[in-house]
Amino acid sequence: MKRRQFAAQAAAVIAASAAAPMAFAQERTVRILVGFPPGGSADAVARLLADKMRVSLGQNVIIDNKPGAAGRLALAELKRSAPDGSTLIFSPSGAMVIHPWLYSNLGYDPAKDFTPISLGSTFDFAVTAGPGAPPGDIKTVLAWMKANPAKANYATSGTVPHFAG
Repeated sequence: MKRRQFAAQAAAVIAASAAAPMAFAQERTVRILVGFPPGGSADAVARLLADKMRVSLGQNVIIDNKPGAAGRLALAELKRSAPDGSTLIFSPSGAMVIHPWLYSNLGYDPAKDFTPISLGSTFDFAVTAGPGAPPGDIKTVLAWMKANPAKANYATSGTVPHFAG
């Protein structure tokens, strides 16, 4: 093999070796865990975020729904994942702020096991009453609920609204 031929082949190998990490980085998939079923508000917002991330990062970004235990199953999976930045979670604040006060063994420590990145969205809470309740303000509805416990029902979508109620 001639010296020039060897140098050209060596240069090609070095260039390919240097390009391999860049190619790997571009093909890496970012996974966003969502601790709730597809179709809910957390899932919908996470999918909007994933679409924007796909464009800005130039990488595949997938949503991986892991419903159960009010988001704690997804957080346990995040804790077990490699700390390489390829697995993220889109989680409501209740799993980090309220759950430590409710459960003696979460399996994770929000302050030690995770690094917050950004606020993804905010949701306002509203109290609504059906047509069987009297019109008026919250005091009127609460008084009616106390006077008519058999007719009054209350429902929430999760931990934070439950405590707000």
